[in-house]
Amino acid sequence: MSKFNSQIQSAIDTFDADKARVLLREALQDSPDAETYYLASLVAINAQQQRKFLDKALELDPFHPAAHAALEQLDSGKGLSAAPSTPAEPPAAPAPPVAVVAPPPRTCTTTGSVHYRDRRNQQRTQGLPLAHRPQAHDAAS
Repeated sequence: MSKFNSQIQSAIDTFDADKARVLLREALQDSPDAETYYLASLVAINAQQQRKFLDKALELDPFHPAAHAALEQLDSGKGLSAAPSTPAEPPAAPAPPVAVVAPPPRTCTTTGSVHYRDRRNQQRTQGLPLAHRPQAHDAAS
């Protein structure tokens, strides 16, 4: 096992592909193994490069399970993703609904009475029946 593999894996887990590629260059020159080539496939630039790295990983270790799975995924047309090896955090709970609040009522400058539309908006937001709607007891009579 290459001494860089754990550093490369942590760079991939934190989605730092540039750092992973720098470490991979050193690891591939120093002492590459199947795992190193598999990790290189996770940050490959295109599908052709991914396939090349996966083939090399399987050449070094024909029983590398992750390389086999990744190659099957690549062959099926789904491609590879550099997903972290640890499961992602569950999504946050949705935000509570926002209450609709009517603006403060406008008043007439001369008489001081509340404008008709503002009175209706206040009734609507407070859950009160509108003035022009018949009440339940009015409709029965």
